[in-house]
Amino acid sequence: MEKKEKMNRFEQHARYKNKLALFVTLAAIALPMISFEERHLLLFNFYHNRFEILFFAFEVNTPLLASIFVVFAVCVILVFNFTYARYFCGHLCPKTILKNLFTEVIEGKIFKIIKQKNIQNETIDKKPLQTFFAYITLGVVTLAAPLPFFFYFIPYDIFMQSVLNAFVDAPLLGMFYGAISLYLFAEILFFKEFFCSYLCPYQLVHAITYNEEKSYYAFSDKEACIACDMCVKVCPVPDLDIKKGYDPRCIACGDCSAVCADMVEAKRSTPLLVYTDAKGVKNRSRFFSFAGKKKVLLLVAATLILGIGAIATLASQKNLTSCRFVNESLH
Repeated sequence: MEKKEKMNRFEQHARYKNKLALFVTLAAIALPMISFEERHLLLFNFYHNRFEILFFAFEVNTPLLASIFVVFAVCVILVFNFTYARYFCGHLCPKTILKNLFTEVIEGKIFKIIKQKNIQNETIDKKPLQTFFAYITLGVVTLAAPLPFFFYFIPYDIFMQSVLNAFVDAPLLGMFYGAISLYLFAEILFFKEFFCSYLCPYQLVHAITYNEEKSYYAFSDKEACIACDMCVKVCPVPDLDIKKGYDPRCIACGDCSAVCADMVEAKRSTPLLVYTDAKGVKNRSRFFSFAGKKKVLLLVAATLILGIGAIATLASQKNLTSCRFVNESLH
C-alpha cells in the first residue's frame, strides 16, 4: 500500500497531461468548426479565398491569405515562447499529444506492451502480435490525425466531403494529406523527436530567444541523486539525460521531475528535479517562463499589436474586380 502511494506523483502527472491533451485536442478541433451566418470563428478559407476571424470575413487572394497565415502563425509561436516556452512542447503540442496517445494508451493500456528501457531506446516486451496490432492502430490514428489541421484551411464540411470522395476532386490535396499522415507515422515509430529537436520552427524561435530567465527542469540538489536513472528512462527525447544539465531539446514535459519525486520521496520532503532557470530561481511560474511578468506582458502586447496591424493591412487589400460570387456579401 505504501509503494502504491509513493508512485502516485507520476501517475497523477500522467493523468493531468492526458486530461490537458484531451481538452486541447477537442478545442483545436472545435475552433475552426464554430460558425455564425457561414462565417467562422477562425478559418484561413483557401476554398473561398477569404480570411474569417471572430465571425468577420475579408476577401483576399491566395498569396495574401497565405501571408496572413504566416503572420498569424509567427505571432502564436512568439506569444507561446514568451510565456510557456518549452512547456508548450511537452503539454500542448499536437505532435507530443499524438506520441503520448501511442505510448501510453495504445501500447500501454490497450495492448499491454511494457517498455523495459527508456522510451527512445525501447526494448519492447516480446509480444509480436500485440506490437503488430499496435502499429496498425497507430496507422489508423495517424491517418485521421491531420484532419483538424486541414479544417483551418478548408471548411470542414467541404473537406470531409472531399475525404469521403477519396480526394478524386483534389488529388494534390490528397497527396499532401497522405504525406502528412505517413510522416506522423514514421516520426512516432522511427524518427522519435527528430522534428521537435531539429526542424520545428517553435524550437528554432526558442533557441534564438534563449536567456538566463527562461525556465527548464534541473536539479535543485544534484548531490542527492540516487542514480536510479528513472528520469532518463521516462524521457521522451532521444538520448537526453537531464542529469548532465541543461539541454535545449528538453520539452519540459515534467516526467523526469514527477518520477524523481516518487523515487526520492522517502528521503526528501521536496522534489529533487524542479522547474527553474539559469539564475537558480526555483519553482518558476509556468506561464511567465520567458522573463519577469512585466517583460512578458510587454512582449506579448507588442507581438499582438504588430501582428494585428500586419494582418489588418493584408486583409484590407481587396481586389473587388475578382470578387467571387460566394464573397459578394462581404462587399
